[in-house]
Amino acid sequence: MARNDAEFRLACVVHDTLRLRGKEGLHFFAVPNGEARSAKTGARLKRQGVRAGEPDYVLLWKGRAIGLELKAEGGRQSPEQRQVEQEWQAAGGLYRCVKGYDEAIQFLDMLQVLEPDRSITRHHPEVRT
Repeated sequence: MARNDAEFRLACVVHDTLRLRGKEGLHFFAVPNGEARSAKTGARLKRQGVRAGEPDYVLLWKGRAIGLELKAEGGRQSPEQRQVEQEWQAAGGLYRCVKGYDEAIQFLDMLQVLEPDRSITRHHPEVRT
């Protein structure tokens, strides 16, 4: 499986988990910076402020901004993503790059943003790492 496909599937199952298990008061959304676009669309988005390196998900929880970057097996942060991580931290936000579903869930559990596990992962065994 190509890494882009694996990261897409990982993002889908993390989204499902947040949607199904996210505690009341958690606000989250995906940052749709990926995928191919025409040069014209890319230029328009850049002009509007879209920039490379932003995390895959932004979570707002108890007054805290949290950036969550997802990586499939073998994935690593780009230079732009490392720069954005430093900017998030300098601004007082929390930013984490995680590898795979298990690491993502461990981080979300540490933040206490999820209700107890209701076995969502049984529906997505291909992303278990």
